[in-house]
Amino acid sequence: MTYKAFAAGLGTPSGPLSSENRGSDPTSAVGANCTQSLSQQSGGTPDSALANGVIDTKITFWHDVDLAKRQFNYSRETDAKDYATDGKALSQPDTGTEAYRYLRKQSGAGIAIVELVARHSNLQVSVRVIASSRTAWTDAQITGLFEQTTAYTQAVLTAVHVAAPAPAISTAATPSG
Repeated sequence: MTYKAFAAGLGTPSGPLSSENRGSDPTSAVGANCTQSLSQQSGGTPDSALANGVIDTKITFWHDVDLAKRQFNYSRETDAKDYATDGKALSQPDTGTEAYRYLRKQSGAGIAIVELVARHSNLQVSVRVIASSRTAWTDAQITGLFEQTTAYTQAVLTAVHVAAPAPAISTAATPSG
């Protein structure tokens, strides 16, 4: 995965990429979780006076498309109700088959936590960006974080789709004729 979408706002990767396989029930879903720290560099070393962040990416392959749709809709409702600052998860156009985004309640003056969840076929990608700054995040900066998160999510969807395309539609149950 490339994190270049965040280079201008949060910096470049610093420290090792953390990844793990996940999915407690492989009959319904399998997936992976990747976490990467980003920091602005000053003279080749991280500069804590500048904005930085952590990108947490969850990739899930649901057993089938119908299950993926149900889980996506459930996540959207739950995220809006339990985590979004205004109780709303906004639709995110042009990202996967369907997508939504929101600013988490835990965001504050120097911390902005944005989340974007996208689904394409049976693939779901959830991206959480935890961005920190010594100054309060402006609305324009948060909009920029959402734009960066969208570009990154689109790149992840494309990369994963190329590496592991969606399964072919079964024709076994289709009447011949």
